[in-house]
Amino acid sequence: MEKIRLRVESGICEIYFGGGWESLLSRLCYPGNTFIITDSNVNSLYKDKFPDFPVLVVEAGEKSKSFQMTSELIVRLAGLGADRNSLLVGIGGGMVSDLTGLVASLFMRGIDCAFVSTTLLAQVDAGIGGKNGVNAGGIKNIAGTFRQPEFVICDPLFLSTLPLNEYRSGLGEVVKYGLIGNRDIFLRLEERYVSGSSPENDFCESVIPECIKIKTAIVEMDEKEGGKRRLLNLGHTAGHAIEAATGLPHGVAVAHGIAFAALVSEEMGYLSYDERERIEKLLEQMDLLPPLDVAEGKISGLVFLDKKRAMKDISFVFLKGIGEAVIEKVPLEVINGWLKKKGY
Repeated sequence: MEKIRLRVESGICEIYFGGGWESLLSRLCYPGNTFIITDSNVNSLYKDKFPDFPVLVVEAGEKSKSFQMTSELIVRLAGLGADRNSLLVGIGGGMVSDLTGLVASLFMRGIDCAFVSTTLLAQVDAGIGGKNGVNAGGIKNIAGTFRQPEFVICDPLFLSTLPLNEYRSGLGEVVKYGLIGNRDIFLRLEERYVSGSSPENDFCESVIPECIKIKTAIVEMDEKEGGKRRLLNLGHTAGHAIEAATGLPHGVAVAHGIAFAALVSEEMGYLSYDERERIEKLLEQMDLLPPLDVAEGKISGLVFLDKKRAMKDISFVFLKGIGEAVIEKVPLEVINGWLKKKGY
Protein backbone atom coordinates (compact mmCIF):
# COMPACT_ATOMS: atom_id res chain seq x y z
CA MET A 1 0.00 0.00 0.00
CA GLU A 2 1.29 3.46 -0.94
CA LYS A 3 0.48 6.63 1.01
CA ILE A 4 0.46 10.05 -0.67
CA ARG A 5 0.05 13.06 1.60
CA LEU A 6 -1.61 16.27 0.43
CA ARG A 7 -0.70 19.29 2.61
CA VAL A 8 -2.59 22.57 2.23
CA GLU A 9 -3.40 25.49 4.51
CA SER A 10 -6.81 24.05 5.42
CA GLY A 11 -5.41 20.69 6.50
CA ILE A 12 -3.79 17.40 5.53
CA CYS A 13 -5.39 14.66 3.47
CA GLU A 14 -3.85 11.21 3.35
CA ILE A 15 -4.44 9.28 0.13
CA TYR A 16 -3.98 5.52 0.31
CA PHE A 17 -3.42 3.52 -2.86
CA GLY A 18 -4.22 -0.13 -2.29
CA GLY A 19 -5.35 -1.88 0.87
CA GLY A 20 -9.01 -2.21 -0.13
CA TRP A 21 -11.66 -2.57 2.56
CA GLU A 22 -9.09 -3.45 5.20
CA SER A 23 -7.54 0.00 4.70
CA LEU A 24 -10.93 1.63 5.31
CA LEU A 25 -11.70 -0.40 8.43
CA SER A 26 -8.33 0.38 9.96
CA ARG A 27 -9.01 4.13 9.70
CA LEU A 28 -12.48 4.28 11.19
CA CYS A 29 -11.49 4.70 14.84
CA TYR A 30 -13.38 7.96 15.26
CA PRO A 31 -14.52 9.84 18.39
CA GLY A 32 -18.03 10.33 17.02
CA ASN A 33 -20.53 8.38 14.96
CA THR A 34 -19.67 7.39 11.40
CA PHE A 35 -22.14 7.48 8.51
CA ILE A 36 -21.79 6.23 4.94
CA ILE A 37 -23.15 7.83 1.77
CA THR A 38 -23.16 5.70 -1.37
CA ASP A 39 -25.17 5.25 -4.55
CA SER A 40 -27.53 2.46 -5.55
CA ASN A 41 -25.04 0.79 -7.91
CA VAL A 42 -22.17 0.69 -5.42
CA ASN A 43 -24.51 -0.41 -2.64
CA SER A 44 -25.73 -3.39 -4.66
CA LEU A 45 -22.13 -4.45 -5.40
CA TYR A 46 -20.43 -3.87 -2.08
CA LYS A 47 -22.95 -3.52 0.74
CA ASP A 48 -21.77 -6.77 2.30
CA LYS A 49 -18.27 -5.26 2.55
CA PHE A 50 -19.36 -2.02 4.24
CA PRO A 51 -18.41 -1.53 7.89
CA ASP A 52 -21.33 -1.66 10.32
CA PHE A 53 -22.45 1.99 10.19
CA PRO A 54 -25.70 3.62 9.00
CA VAL A 55 -25.77 3.76 5.19
CA LEU A 56 -27.56 6.51 3.24
CA VAL A 57 -28.16 5.40 -0.35
CA VAL A 58 -28.85 7.83 -3.20
CA GLU A 59 -29.86 6.96 -6.75
CA ALA A 60 -26.87 6.50 -9.06
CA GLY A 61 -26.35 9.23 -11.66
CA GLU A 62 -25.94 12.98 -11.97
CA LYS A 63 -29.57 13.67 -11.00
CA SER A 64 -28.64 12.97 -7.39
CA LYS A 65 -25.99 15.72 -7.47
CA SER A 66 -28.44 18.45 -6.54
CA PHE A 67 -29.45 20.90 -3.80
CA GLN A 68 -32.54 18.80 -3.17
CA MET A 69 -30.49 15.67 -2.45
CA THR A 70 -28.05 17.68 -0.35
CA SER A 71 -30.95 18.92 1.78
CA GLU A 72 -32.46 15.44 2.07
CA LEU A 73 -29.18 13.94 3.26
CA ILE A 74 -28.70 16.68 5.85
CA VAL A 75 -32.18 16.02 7.25
CA ARG A 76 -31.58 12.26 7.30
CA LEU A 77 -28.26 12.68 9.11
CA ALA A 78 -29.90 14.84 11.75
CA GLY A 79 -32.61 12.21 12.22
CA LEU A 80 -29.96 9.50 12.68
CA GLY A 81 -28.24 11.45 15.42
CA ALA A 82 -25.19 12.79 13.57
CA ASP A 83 -23.40 15.61 15.37
CA ARG A 84 -20.35 17.89 15.11
CA ASN A 85 -18.00 14.97 15.88
CA SER A 86 -19.38 12.65 13.22
CA LEU A 87 -17.47 11.36 10.18
CA LEU A 88 -19.15 11.11 6.78
CA VAL A 89 -17.65 8.50 4.43
CA GLY A 90 -18.54 8.66 0.73
CA ILE A 91 -18.14 5.31 -1.03
CA GLY A 92 -18.48 5.57 -4.80
CA GLY A 93 -17.46 7.66 -7.78
CA GLY A 94 -17.20 11.38 -8.41
CA MET A 95 -20.88 12.08 -7.87
CA VAL A 96 -20.75 10.50 -4.41
CA SER A 97 -17.56 12.30 -3.36
CA ASP A 98 -18.90 15.64 -4.63
CA LEU A 99 -22.17 15.17 -2.76
CA THR A 100 -20.54 13.81 0.40
CA GLY A 101 -18.04 16.67 0.54
CA LEU A 102 -20.73 19.30 0.16
CA VAL A 103 -23.01 17.71 2.78
CA ALA A 104 -20.06 17.48 5.17
CA SER A 105 -19.25 21.15 4.54
CA LEU A 106 -22.79 22.28 5.35
CA PHE A 107 -24.00 19.93 8.09
CA MET A 108 -23.77 21.77 11.43
CA ARG A 109 -21.39 24.18 9.65
CA GLY A 110 -18.91 21.45 8.90
CA ILE A 111 -18.02 17.89 9.89
CA ASP A 112 -15.18 15.61 8.79
CA CYS A 113 -15.47 13.45 5.69
CA ALA A 114 -13.50 10.76 3.87
CA PHE A 115 -13.84 8.98 0.53
CA VAL A 116 -13.48 5.46 -0.80
CA SER A 117 -13.15 6.03 -4.55
CA THR A 118 -14.56 3.14 -6.57
CA THR A 119 -14.21 4.52 -10.13
CA LEU A 120 -11.14 5.36 -12.20
CA LEU A 121 -12.33 8.96 -12.59
CA ALA A 122 -12.70 9.40 -8.83
CA GLN A 123 -9.33 7.78 -8.09
CA VAL A 124 -7.34 9.99 -10.46
CA ASP A 125 -9.34 13.19 -10.18
CA ALA A 126 -12.77 13.74 -8.60
CA GLY A 127 -11.98 12.33 -5.16
CA ILE A 128 -8.66 14.19 -4.82
CA GLY A 129 -8.13 17.85 -4.02
CA GLY A 130 -11.09 18.94 -1.90
CA LYS A 131 -13.36 20.43 -4.58
CA ASN A 132 -16.97 19.36 -4.27
CA GLY A 133 -20.30 20.64 -5.45
CA VAL A 134 -23.63 20.06 -7.12
CA ASN A 135 -25.33 20.93 -10.38
CA ALA A 136 -28.19 23.40 -10.71
CA GLY A 137 -30.24 24.55 -13.67
CA GLY A 138 -28.34 22.24 -15.99
CA ILE A 139 -25.03 23.89 -15.07
CA LYS A 140 -22.25 21.52 -14.02
CA ASN A 141 -20.80 22.02 -10.51
CA ILE A 142 -22.09 25.59 -10.30
CA ALA A 143 -22.34 25.51 -6.48
CA GLY A 144 -19.88 23.99 -4.06
CA THR A 145 -17.10 24.41 -1.54
CA PHE A 146 -13.45 23.56 -0.98
CA ARG A 147 -13.10 21.02 1.84
CA GLN A 148 -10.33 18.48 2.13
CA PRO A 149 -11.34 14.96 3.21
CA GLU A 150 -9.49 13.38 6.12
CA PHE A 151 -8.40 10.53 3.87
CA VAL A 152 -9.10 8.97 0.47
CA ILE A 153 -8.77 5.27 -0.35
CA CYS A 154 -8.09 4.24 -3.95
CA ASP A 155 -7.62 0.66 -5.06
CA PRO A 156 -7.64 -0.87 -8.57
CA LEU A 157 -9.61 -3.83 -7.19
CA PHE A 158 -12.72 -1.62 -7.23
CA LEU A 159 -12.33 -1.15 -11.00
CA SER A 160 -13.00 -4.82 -11.77
CA THR A 161 -16.77 -4.21 -11.49
CA LEU A 162 -16.71 -0.91 -13.39
CA PRO A 163 -18.81 -0.76 -16.59
CA LEU A 164 -16.74 -0.12 -19.72
CA ASN A 165 -18.25 3.32 -20.34
CA GLU A 166 -17.32 4.42 -16.81
CA TYR A 167 -13.80 3.07 -17.20
CA ARG A 168 -13.41 5.01 -20.45
CA SER A 169 -14.69 8.12 -18.71
CA GLY A 170 -11.84 7.86 -16.22
CA LEU A 171 -9.33 7.46 -19.04
CA GLY A 172 -10.36 10.88 -20.35
CA GLU A 173 -8.96 12.41 -17.17
CA VAL A 174 -5.83 10.23 -17.36
CA VAL A 175 -5.11 11.67 -20.81
CA LYS A 176 -5.42 15.15 -19.29
CA TYR A 177 -2.64 14.44 -16.79
CA GLY A 178 -0.38 13.18 -19.55
CA LEU A 179 -0.93 16.43 -21.44
CA ILE A 180 -0.54 18.94 -18.60
CA GLY A 181 2.14 17.43 -16.42
CA ASN A 182 3.67 14.08 -17.37
CA ARG A 183 4.52 13.33 -20.99
CA ASP A 184 5.43 9.77 -20.01
CA ILE A 185 1.78 9.04 -19.13
CA PHE A 186 0.76 10.11 -22.64
CA LEU A 187 3.49 7.95 -24.20
CA ARG A 188 2.36 4.95 -22.18
CA LEU A 189 -1.24 5.54 -23.26
CA GLU A 190 -0.06 5.61 -26.87
CA GLU A 191 1.84 2.38 -26.28
CA ARG A 192 -1.25 0.75 -24.80
CA TYR A 193 -3.99 2.03 -27.10
CA VAL A 194 -2.29 2.96 -30.38
CA SER A 195 0.43 0.31 -30.73
CA GLY A 196 -1.27 -2.23 -28.44
CA SER A 197 2.06 -3.34 -26.99
CA SER A 198 1.43 -2.57 -23.32
CA PRO A 199 -0.37 -5.13 -21.11
CA GLU A 200 -3.59 -4.01 -19.41
CA ASN A 201 -3.20 -5.86 -16.14
CA ASP A 202 -0.66 -3.55 -14.54
CA PHE A 203 -1.53 -0.32 -16.35
CA CYS A 204 -3.88 1.12 -13.72
CA GLU A 205 -1.66 0.09 -10.83
CA SER A 206 1.17 2.16 -12.26
CA VAL A 207 -0.64 5.14 -13.76
CA ILE A 208 -3.17 5.96 -11.00
CA PRO A 209 -0.56 6.92 -8.36
CA GLU A 210 1.23 9.08 -10.95
CA CYS A 211 -1.99 10.99 -11.69
CA ILE A 212 -2.64 11.42 -7.96
CA LYS A 213 0.86 12.81 -7.42
CA ILE A 214 0.42 15.35 -10.25
CA LYS A 215 -2.86 16.55 -8.81
CA THR A 216 -1.64 16.74 -5.21
CA ALA A 217 1.43 18.73 -6.29
CA ILE A 218 -0.76 21.23 -8.14
CA VAL A 219 -3.32 21.51 -5.33
CA GLU A 220 -0.57 22.09 -2.76
CA MET A 221 0.53 25.11 -4.79
CA ASP A 222 -3.00 26.43 -5.36
CA GLU A 223 -5.77 24.91 -3.24
CA LYS A 224 -8.53 27.39 -4.11
CA GLU A 225 -7.94 27.47 -7.89
CA GLY A 226 -6.63 31.01 -8.11
CA GLY A 227 -3.84 30.17 -10.54
CA LYS A 228 -1.95 26.99 -11.38
CA ARG A 229 -4.78 24.65 -10.34
CA ARG A 230 -6.67 25.90 -13.38
CA LEU A 231 -4.39 23.66 -15.46
CA LEU A 232 -6.59 20.80 -14.24
CA ASN A 233 -9.41 22.34 -16.27
CA LEU A 234 -7.86 21.34 -19.60
CA GLY A 235 -10.77 20.26 -21.80
CA HIS A 236 -13.36 21.24 -19.21
CA THR A 237 -14.55 24.55 -20.68
CA ALA A 238 -16.08 22.86 -23.71
CA GLY A 239 -16.29 19.51 -21.90
CA HIS A 240 -18.76 20.60 -19.21
CA ALA A 241 -20.97 22.19 -21.85
CA ILE A 242 -20.83 19.04 -24.00
CA GLU A 243 -21.66 16.91 -20.96
CA ALA A 244 -24.68 19.07 -20.13
CA ALA A 245 -25.88 19.18 -23.74
CA THR A 246 -25.44 15.48 -24.57
CA GLY A 247 -25.47 13.50 -21.32
CA LEU A 248 -22.14 11.88 -22.22
CA PRO A 249 -20.04 10.58 -19.30
CA HIS A 250 -17.85 13.29 -17.81
CA GLY A 251 -14.50 11.97 -19.03
CA VAL A 252 -15.78 11.37 -22.56
CA ALA A 253 -17.11 14.94 -22.73
CA VAL A 254 -13.77 16.19 -21.39
CA ALA A 255 -11.98 14.19 -24.11
CA HIS A 256 -14.00 16.12 -26.71
CA GLY A 257 -13.02 19.29 -24.84
CA ILE A 258 -9.34 18.24 -24.97
CA ALA A 259 -9.58 17.67 -28.72
CA PHE A 260 -11.13 21.14 -29.06
CA ALA A 261 -8.40 22.71 -26.90
CA ALA A 262 -5.72 20.96 -28.99
CA LEU A 263 -7.28 22.29 -32.18
CA VAL A 264 -7.40 25.92 -31.04
CA SER A 265 -3.92 25.55 -29.55
CA GLU A 266 -2.71 24.57 -33.02
CA GLU A 267 -4.57 27.49 -34.60
CA MET A 268 -2.94 29.85 -32.07
CA GLY A 269 0.50 28.54 -32.99
CA TYR A 270 1.11 26.90 -29.60
CA LEU A 271 0.85 23.28 -30.70
CA SER A 272 2.31 21.60 -33.75
CA TYR A 273 0.12 19.87 -36.33
CA ASP A 274 1.84 16.53 -35.60
CA GLU A 275 1.21 16.73 -31.87
CA ARG A 276 -2.41 17.74 -32.36
CA GLU A 277 -2.83 14.73 -34.69
CA ARG A 278 -1.27 12.41 -32.09
CA ILE A 279 -3.63 13.66 -29.39
CA GLU A 280 -6.69 13.22 -31.57
CA LYS A 281 -5.57 9.79 -32.75
CA LEU A 282 -5.06 8.58 -29.19
CA LEU A 283 -8.49 9.82 -28.10
CA GLU A 284 -10.09 8.09 -31.11
CA GLN A 285 -8.25 4.81 -30.42
CA MET A 286 -9.50 4.96 -26.83
CA ASP A 287 -13.11 5.36 -28.11
CA LEU A 288 -13.33 8.72 -26.36
CA LEU A 289 -14.55 10.75 -29.34
CA PRO A 290 -18.01 9.40 -30.27
CA PRO A 291 -19.99 11.58 -32.70
CA LEU A 292 -21.87 14.44 -31.04
CA ASP A 293 -25.58 14.80 -31.74
CA VAL A 294 -26.35 18.32 -30.55
CA ALA A 295 -28.02 21.36 -32.05
CA GLU A 296 -25.63 24.00 -33.38
CA GLY A 297 -25.12 26.80 -30.89
CA LYS A 298 -26.24 24.85 -27.83
CA ILE A 299 -22.73 24.14 -26.55
CA SER A 300 -21.51 27.70 -27.08
CA GLY A 301 -24.57 28.93 -25.18
CA LEU A 302 -23.79 26.68 -22.22
CA VAL A 303 -20.15 27.85 -22.11
CA PHE A 304 -21.45 31.31 -21.18
CA LEU A 305 -22.64 29.80 -17.88
CA ASP A 306 -19.26 28.20 -17.11
CA LYS A 307 -18.25 28.69 -13.46
CA LYS A 308 -14.71 29.61 -14.58
CA ARG A 309 -16.02 32.76 -16.27
CA ALA A 310 -14.94 36.10 -14.79
CA MET A 311 -16.82 39.03 -16.32
CA LYS A 312 -16.43 38.50 -20.07
CA ASP A 313 -13.35 36.28 -19.92
CA ILE A 314 -12.65 32.61 -19.29
CA SER A 315 -9.33 31.18 -18.09
CA PHE A 316 -8.68 28.78 -20.96
CA VAL A 317 -6.04 26.04 -20.92
CA PHE A 318 -3.95 25.82 -24.09
CA LEU A 319 -1.45 23.11 -24.97
CA LYS A 320 2.10 24.15 -25.85
CA GLY A 321 3.16 20.56 -26.38
CA ILE A 322 2.45 17.08 -25.07
CA GLY A 323 3.17 17.44 -21.36
CA GLU A 324 3.05 21.25 -21.28
CA ALA A 325 0.06 23.56 -20.88
CA VAL A 326 -0.53 27.25 -20.23
CA ILE A 327 -3.46 29.26 -18.87
CA GLU A 328 -4.62 32.44 -20.59
CA LYS A 329 -7.64 34.67 -20.17
CA VAL A 330 -9.68 34.61 -23.37
CA PRO A 331 -12.76 36.74 -24.14
CA LEU A 332 -15.90 34.65 -24.10
CA GLU A 333 -16.86 35.87 -27.56
CA VAL A 334 -13.57 34.50 -28.95
CA ILE A 335 -14.20 31.07 -27.42
CA ASN A 336 -17.75 31.08 -28.76
CA GLY A 337 -16.35 31.93 -32.18
CA TRP A 338 -14.06 28.92 -32.02
CA LEU A 339 -16.95 26.69 -30.93
CA LYS A 340 -19.24 27.91 -33.72
CA LYS A 341 -16.46 27.36 -36.26
CA LYS A 342 -16.40 23.71 -35.18
CA GLY A 343 -20.19 23.48 -35.38
CA TYR A 344 -20.81 23.63 -31.62
